[in-house]
Amino acid sequence: MSKTTINGFFLYLTITSLYTVAVIRDIFFNKRTELYKSFGGRFKYLTILNLYVHYVYFIINLLVAIAELTMSRKNSKNFSKLKQFCNSLYTSIVFPVGLFVAITFWGIFFFDRELIFPKAVDHLIPIWQNHLVHTLPLVAPILENFTTKHYYSDSFFTGVVPTLFLASCYIIWILIVAHVGGIWAYPVLEVLSTTNRAIFFGVLLLFLGLLYQMGKLTNLVLWPNEWAQSKRIKSKLKKKFN
Repeated sequence: MSKTTINGFFLYLTITSLYTVAVIRDIFFNKRTELYKSFGGRFKYLTILNLYVHYVYFIINLLVAIAELTMSRKNSKNFSKLKQFCNSLYTSIVFPVGLFVAITFWGIFFFDRELIFPKAVDHLIPIWQNHLVHTLPLVAPILENFTTKHYYSDSFFTGVVPTLFLASCYIIWILIVAHVGGIWAYPVLEVLSTTNRAIFFGVLLLFLGLLYQMGKLTNLVLWPNEWAQSKRIKSKLKKKFN
């Protein structure tokens, strides 16, 4: 990740504040007790897992931004490992999974909302909370890409492996929840046959891989000069050691 700018700081501050509201609402005011008390709790929902990953990510970046803007350049370098961690988190989870949560939720919602967000829960989750957990995860990573340069693996297959591995772990998790707890995290999974469910999961994994590549291409479009410079440096190093 590139050094934080003052614009980046205010973006991190704004997004962290919004996610703080969403997290407080989820922990203290969410009344979906019948769902949250069932096996797997709130963490059987990808939306909630994504919410907390995004929250941690933007909190860390806000703290690093404060450090970089207030400390000397020499002292700020102490956060390089933390920035590398955040870069990996962004490329493998924050961008692809964030967009995945938003696009799949609203796509299914407008097709048949009863399959993803029944009208029966409207009085439990206000519309602003719905947007904080299902729209902000799409907007926040894209906006951050305008202020922060991220670094992706040259190989698509090497870079996408962590994303697909974590997605596969989540699929296994919701299958465990369905088997042990007798409840599907999402109504759409309940109406599908076993074969169609497997196809559904496969298509979603493919879509997630495309979102990873979209993040990489977006980063390339927004930061073309730094990408070209990185390629030149790698080319020189390759020639030097050959």
